[in-house]
Amino acid sequence: MDSPHGHHKGFAPIGVVARCAQALERARSRREELPGIVCLSGFAGLGKTTAAAALAARFDCAFLECQPYWSQKHTVQKLAYELSVGGDGTLPVIAERCAEQLARSGKGVIWDDFDTFAEKKSLVELVRGIYKASGAPMLIIGEELLPKRLERYETFHGRILQFVLAPRADLNDARALAEVYAPGLTLADDALEHLVARVSGLTRRLSTTLDTWSGIAAERGLDAVDFNAVRDWPILDGRSPELRRP
Repeated sequence: MDSPHGHHKGFAPIGVVARCAQALERARSRREELPGIVCLSGFAGLGKTTAAAALAARFDCAFLECQPYWSQKHTVQKLAYELSVGGDGTLPVIAERCAEQLARSGKGVIWDDFDTFAEKKSLVELVRGIYKASGAPMLIIGEELLPKRLERYETFHGRILQFVLAPRADLNDARALAEVYAPGLTLADDALEHLVARVSGLTRRLSTTLDTWSGIAAERGLDAVDFNAVRDWPILDGRSPELRRP
């Protein structure tokens, strides 16, 4: 669940996907006089990026993964590319071209990893300007402190329609992820509950561990496992493996 452009083994309809879809729908269906930016935030590893990237086409949105080294001009050039309009000219010319295309097409914009922009007033103001000129629905995505970081920019913060928290994965999500990352392996609920608890509901760690377990099961010729079978299997929970003395 980590690739921003869908280059993963599959796509699981888990809770964070539904939450992201609700946020995008809220921005797109708002009353005309209401602000149109929605903020989705939460801990790293919850699947926010993959959910948003997978939903971008459904909601007709350009998808940009913000980078800390982007300048204002590079940002509008990236947006111009996503909108299939020319990226040549001065910064104001490209920004206006993007805003006009957004207004004309009705497309939205998803800004992933917006935390990197939140540290630079110039980039926050750039996004605000494009939003103000186009009225396009926008979803900004970041980690759990993003809403707090944006408070320093009142003119931007005031244009946020809703703050949405990305949920941690639960047992139902683990079942859905198992179908993608451990196909052909039947995992009992007690095994999945054990895994969800160990990784604190982080989707990325669930996915990587399920993939690891699928390989172990294949090596051992197993097609079904429960907690007793997996209790000693490795779990990628963020802790480094213990060093074993010779």
